[in-house]
Amino acid sequence: MTGVREEKETFITYKMFPVEWVSNEVWNRLKVFDTEEGTDYAKKFPKDKIEEIIKNSLTKIGWKENIVSEENYRKTLQAFGVIKRKKTKTLRFELEAEELEKLDTSQIERASLGIGTFRRGASVFFDEDSLKLSEDEDVAVLKELIDDETLPRMAI
Repeated sequence: MTGVREEKETFITYKMFPVEWVSNEVWNRLKVFDTEEGTDYAKKFPKDKIEEIIKNSLTKIGWKENIVSEENYRKTLQAFGVIKRKKTKTLRFELEAEELEKLDTSQIERASLGIGTFRRGASVFFDEDSLKLSEDEDVAVLKELIDDETLPRMAI
């Protein structure tokens, strides 16, 4: 080893495409998809709009020329290819109550649960009025549940 550094120049060539050509390619693919699927994406995205989108994207990455690298050409095709994906459908259930009955709380039967059931998913709902109107024994149990840090918060 001599410790001498040598400089070497290497020319790397990239395949580049004019923006107009890329926008035309994208538009042609949309047109083909329209013909096959009966959609109207080619009308929604005319060539000049596609060209504008590509130029804006190039400006955002700091590219000042009207040419697109092969890598960005592929990314552009992928981005517009998303349009052609079929929509996924999600079912959403809407619950509707039928035959509701108005009950006075005195009509509700008492239910008892062991403290262990709150660790397995049971829950208790109460407010300040409940604490005021409950018996001392029930208030003590509720306070015990509140103070028990081993219970999941959804239990109370």
